Amino acid sequence: MSATTRDSTATERRLRVRVVQRVLPEYRVPIFRRLAQEYDDFRVLYGKPYRGDSVRNAEVTKYSWAAPLRTWYAPGASAPYYCAVKDDSVRGAVVVVNAEVGNLTWPWLLWSRTRQKAAVVAWSFGYEPSRGFDPKHRWKDRLRAWLYQRSDAVLLYWDRARQLLVERGGLAERKLFVAPNTLDTDQQAKIRMGLEQGGRERARQRLGVDVGPVFSYVGRLVDDKEVDRLLAAWSLLEGSPGWNGNLLIVGDGPNYEELRAMAARKSLGRVRFLGELRDPARVGEVLFASDAVVIPGRLGLAVVHAFCFGTPVISTRRGELFHGEGIGYLQDEANGLLVEAGNIDALAGAMQRVAGDAELLRQLRQGAERTLREQASLDVMIRGIKAAIQHAADARERRAER
Repeated sequence: MSATTRDSTATERRLRVRVVQRVLPEYRVPIFRRLAQEYDDFRVLYGKPYRGDSVRNAEVTKYSWAAPLRTWYAPGASAPYYCAVKDDSVRGAVVVVNAEVGNLTWPWLLWSRTRQKAAVVAWSFGYEPSRGFDPKHRWKDRLRAWLYQRSDAVLLYWDRARQLLVERGGLAERKLFVAPNTLDTDQQAKIRMGLEQGGRERARQRLGVDVGPVFSYVGRLVDDKEVDRLLAAWSLLEGSPGWNGNLLIVGDGPNYEELRAMAARKSLGRVRFLGELRDPARVGEVLFASDAVVIPGRLGLAVVHAFCFGTPVISTRRGELFHGEGIGYLQDEANGLLVEAGNIDALAGAMQRVAGDAELLRQLRQGAERTLREQASLDVMIRGIKAAIQHAADARERRAER
């Protein structure tokens, strides 16, 4: 390492970095733990969930880099909120903040940053996934674009969001950064390593599905995941001659009992509901044992989770206003299969293809592993976050010189 590189690294480490989150979910903890190792003065300031929120704060009391904030919510669903950030906690810092239109902390940070000698990184999906990004016709998107333009850097979950902000929002590409949303892929790699010692067949024996192909669903049991369509497709398979496949459904949610009743009504004897599994090793075992994860509805980080265990994903083609960032990782015939939305026969046919074609399954597994390594690892996400933080710090310096 050259002296210039060492000096640059030392300067980067000395940056004061603050992350302001409405809540701090468990899956974010590994990311922030890594960032705490990258910066000498790093803190996550997090609020509390609103009443009835399905997202919970992680148990972070053991981490010196995490500190709670008081949070105020306006009445009503999707109402504005404000996290009470104290001046001394962000003074001189690069502040990474949830860039939601309803987050009043974001504009407050932009308004006060000159006084605070701070810089602001807006961290966001980029737009509302169910509505797209249309600043010409929607005031929320105009406001969102206006706030992005005034932020020192914008950090996005996937590249499609960057394209839309440039094409429709007039944002300068130089200030847009992508940190592909992911999980603790390092932890998942350790879990997989342990499972590989016994092999996939051993994992299937422990799960009681050692005969026939294995498919799984892992995630919340809510409407937009469309697990009812998965059960409808599965009923076609169970009604076909010689089918001996197994379907494991992992998760909980408001549709749990309804889906169990549907499976009973259709006499689906090869479907098992495992409920919510909190042990990461147990969930990993289900994914490792599966030939494919099947998610007919909205895709999120479950795609990355499956790829951590070399397991392809079967889902459906939609327009740009449905899927989450998970669709950015999924490539038809390369690391999974995509079928026409709402086509139950096609969904069943995709599972049949995977079950009956060992060479196809081998290629899809290889593609899943390659995608994880090149696009969805924790290292890739950390690089994106650090690049946005450095850009914001440089912008602050240029502003101070003017």
